[in-house]
Amino acid sequence: MHSSDLESELVKELLLQSVPCLRTDNAHAPIPLRPVASPRPGYRQFNPTLTSHAKALYGVIRESNIYAVQDRSWRLTSEPRSTVNHLFEYHPDHGVQWSRLLDEGALHLAVSRAWMSLEDIRLFSWRGNLWGIGALHTTQSNIIAHESSDIVARQVLFRIEEGAIVEHQILQSPINAQFEKNRVPMVLNDSLFLIYSLDPLCIYEYLPDQSLRRVKGHPGVMTR
Repeated sequence: MHSSDLESELVKELLLQSVPCLRTDNAHAPIPLRPVASPRPGYRQFNPTLTSHAKALYGVIRESNIYAVQDRSWRLTSEPRSTVNHLFEYHPDHGVQWSRLLDEGALHLAVSRAWMSLEDIRLFSWRGNLWGIGALHTTQSNIIAHESSDIVARQVLFRIEEGAIVEHQILQSPINAQFEKNRVPMVLNDSLFLIYSLDPLCIYEYLPDQSLRRVKGHPGVMTR
């Protein structure tokens, strides 16, 4: 596919995924913001994600003791900083079918100095499996060759089976950003793309060698 044709297809698919009413087969009822059990005292549930996979709807919602304020800063309601992610299956007619904590054990064993669970997860269906992408806070020494104590955030691509992360890949930043967060996955013709920015539009393609190739926009349009 030529570059201009690929860009046109990506923009078209982006519109369809961003505005569900453009798809004639979408008839889902409104989904409650907090579809799982009540959070622990001092914790809030936020940042929900939902995707269609294997004839069902699956979601993740984050529960954390972080309290964001209007000046874009945040504070903790308790110590230490803590986040968990609830995985659930949702049915438009019957509500939540089940929910459980997403098992991130294999990921944290591989990145032993990570200090939080994954943040800002986006789920998606790809090649017959349930996948997600989220931000992992860790140290540079875990993900690049030289030693450093600087805290960084990296996007982690991961596959879920039976409520657990069974495969993962920490993505290197294609723009050398310290914090990689909030990238949006989009599947087109069995290929995976990551949206870095909407205005201006910047999109990368995830390649078989686990690298990212820019297909649209400027690579330095955003750093968070």
